[in-house]
Amino acid sequence: MKKRKLAAGIAAAALVAVLSVSAVYAGNQGKSVSALWGEILKQSADEEKINTQSANDEPLYAVGKDVSITMKEYEQVKSFYKLKGEDDGQAAKDADKEIKQYNALYAAAVKNGYSVTDEQVQAYIEDMKLQLESVDNSEDIQDVIDQFDSEDDYWAYEFAVYQKQLPIQNYVSALNDEYNEKAVDSSSEEAQEEWDTYFENLKDKLVKEQNFQNQ
Repeated sequence: MKKRKLAAGIAAAALVAVLSVSAVYAGNQGKSVSALWGEILKQSADEEKINTQSANDEPLYAVGKDVSITMKEYEQVKSFYKLKGEDDGQAAKDADKEIKQYNALYAAAVKNGYSVTDEQVQAYIEDMKLQLESVDNSEDIQDVIDQFDSEDDYWAYEFAVYQKQLPIQNYVSALNDEYNEKAVDSSSEEAQEEWDTYFENLKDKLVKEQNFQNQ
């Protein structure tokens, strides 16, 4: 049976896995892409620890009807795309689209009743820990973890990530189940392509409904 991949600590990209990046090394830094991504995540986690501002005072990138996007979220996703080798302009464009879709999905998830308790998030984290040794990209995940001061610090960071990401995952999973119930053969390649198209259109629709205004 083919092992599955585990997505590692992506605060702003529920639908993007940094470990899908094909490059083994980034630039001349001599580090794997996953290690460089881990450094970015650790920096983000450290900033949260020392941030004395209230959430309301945090610099914003964009404001929508139901949800606001912090500059930190946007910059983190932009860093991801730059790690993939995109220039600053393309990375900015892709990050803008990604972060708005992510937050629009979160707003829709909350609006449709998809919330999670701390206990549910912790249970999910514990399951991720158990999966770590059996997934086929465990070494890449470990590269990310190793950039943190301790493994506990990494999982604490992931806990904060999944407080927002898990409602999105549950919402999207329910949408997918509902869509598949109507499909003649939900396991076919054609059905999967139709779902992908439907989902992309849905994300675009949700972003338009939020009417994000860049700050």
